Amino acid sequence: HLAFRTLFCQSKLLRNPAVVWIVFHGCFDLTYLLSMTSVYPELPADLESFTKAQRAFFVHVMDVKELAMGAFRFHGGLE
Repeated sequence: HLAFRTLFCQSKLLRNPAVVWIVFHGCFDLTYLLSMTSVYPELPADLESFTKAQRAFFVHVMDVKELAMGAFRFHGGLE
């Protein structure tokens, strides 16, 4: 994971407003990626600080599950 962290942090994916992160219920995935940065070896303790940090690194996130729940009254998982 150290090699991944190095490559990930050196990539132009983080803090890039041109990148749209498309996830399906991706809160755990984005949390893991946020923890991989050397800036946050320990995640922020409160929700407001965590949300601010997540939005700083992942500028645009589209969660397909949240979109589907709102538009189509979708319930369930990928199955």
